[in-house]
Amino acid sequence: MLPISIRVRSYILLFVLFFFAGCKSDSKYPLETKILDAYLQEAFSEPIPKDKHLYIIVPVFHCKGCVSRAMRTLSAALEKNTPSISLIYSGDVVVDKNIEEKIHINFDQKSILESYNLEVGSVSLFTTIDGEIVKIKHYNTDNMIEFSDGITEYIHPKV
Repeated sequence: MLPISIRVRSYILLFVLFFFAGCKSDSKYPLETKILDAYLQEAFSEPIPKDKHLYIIVPVFHCKGCVSRAMRTLSAALEKNTPSISLIYSGDVVVDKNIEEKIHINFDQKSILESYNLEVGSVSLFTTIDGEIVKIKHYNTDNMIEFSDGITEYIHPKV
């Protein structure tokens, strides 16, 4: 049996390194992506889509005034059907007809989200692309005014 030359070993080593480097995810939020995907699978039998998507998440325990303000802001911002936006909520949230007609609504009837270790504010925006979370923004009483900017930025992105 002939020994493998140093050149061949080098090529094999480079191949293995490039292979594993290519498998590495560049996501800023790998843990949050895994948690969100597992939650979506359990609660709604749907994975994070490959296309760009915005999840508006309202947990069961939230600032009622903040969420009401966010729903009014969302309703006013929606100009057309936007299926790439999903509202996920549990608990007492009033969703008006304009929102129901223009985005995807998921009601977490069993409050499954609460059993996952996913950090959320009174209202949180999770932007996903290619099945990975690329941006997270939490809104509470102190920054609720910025919610409008977050929605507008998604619906009308700056080029």
